[in-house]
Amino acid sequence: MMIEQNTNYAYKLKYMQDPSFDKVRNLSTQFFRELPEQLQNELYESLNRGVDLLDSEPLMVTYLFSYGQMHQAKLNYSFGKMPKGILQDEINIIDYGCGQALGTMCYADFLRENGYGQKVKQITLIEPSEMVLKRAALHASVFFPNAEIKTINKTFDDLTSSDIVCSEETPTLHILSNVLDMQNFDLEQFAKLINESLKGYNQFVCVGPYFKDPKKDERLKYFTVLLPHEVDCDDYNGYDYYEVKDKFEFI
Repeated sequence: MMIEQNTNYAYKLKYMQDPSFDKVRNLSTQFFRELPEQLQNELYESLNRGVDLLDSEPLMVTYLFSYGQMHQAKLNYSFGKMPKGILQDEINIIDYGCGQALGTMCYADFLRENGYGQKVKQITLIEPSEMVLKRAALHASVFFPNAEIKTINKTFDDLTSSDIVCSEETPTLHILSNVLDMQNFDLEQFAKLINESLKGYNQFVCVGPYFKDPKKDERLKYFTVLLPHEVDCDDYNGYDYYEVKDKFEFI
């Protein structure tokens, strides 16, 4: 497993009491707001609306400060639409294009805030930036200290069937937050790989920005079409909610 260790940030996380997404984001907020305004603007512009790979700690901090609450709001809404049955007992998580594991952290908050004592057995983090993946593993290890964490430092086009492993016995939660709209990977190949890897019960939480750009907005909907199961779609404030009437469900 790749994980951030022996850094100032890692020590702050390790000794954080009752970790939450808001507390983690606040670390970035404090750092960012202490910077000169000109540097803040330069860092924000360097994010390229969150599309480019993050290759420095200041950019990771800027991303979490700038886009963290957006991820949080969409994910909380979507987690709330999940069927109650999957929130019991045990679950595995696959967080695709996980960034700093925002989806995984928000899921931990969701379970705690709603009184679910679910056990997360395994977390698979998929992210092309090595630096960001290490921080994601750090976050996941703090929020789910008893989970087995698997890190995959690859782009979506480089993934293989051995990277996406589902269990017949344990349900799998697939988190895709702000990744399906990106046009730098083969969506059909990606969906085919996932479809061939599915076993047991699978829950998909898919959220993304609303661009008013058909090429980007339609990719999320097209992803559900590529996995051949009947899908209902409900638009909510520009965010898409999907539920599949089968053993696979999309949100």
